[in-house]
Amino acid sequence: MRKLRLVVSLVILFCFLVACRQQPSSLTDAHKEEIEKQVRQQWELKFKAVATLDLESMEQIFSKNEFLGYAADGNVTVTVRRVFMDLLREAWGSQRERHGEILHLAIHPLAEDLALVDYTAKWQGIDKDGHTQKLNASVAMLYRKERAGWKAIYEHESTREID
Repeated sequence: MRKLRLVVSLVILFCFLVACRQQPSSLTDAHKEEIEKQVRQQWELKFKAVATLDLESMEQIFSKNEFLGYAADGNVTVTVRRVFMDLLREAWGSQRERHGEILHLAIHPLAEDLALVDYTAKWQGIDKDGHTQKLNASVAMLYRKERAGWKAIYEHESTREID
């Protein structure tokens, strides 16, 4: 698990450095605030879409051009957009009720067209038999500004089941 965290941290750092090299522009505070506002709106749509398993909304949130997702829950899975959404459906589809609570959220504008979002959350699901599943999640996402607005191009999610 430590090796996975190290690899993921290095990948995020690499993405950040590549983005900074390609886009050396400095952002004004006003521009950063506008980026944070727009990305927060997209992120809120994503969080609600996961809670309701509204995968049609997820289609509007993830980039159609490029998306890579990692899910680390004991198994490492590298996926494209459609497969990532299928994994969400498989993990939460049997739950008749889902609820998520944000513990921490930070949005970091990196360039005019790139922002990093990191958050931690608690999720709880109740299946049709009344069994409760509780998870802690730590998530890092990269959003890129496309013609259609801000879209998620990368997501790493680490989850841990709790009692």
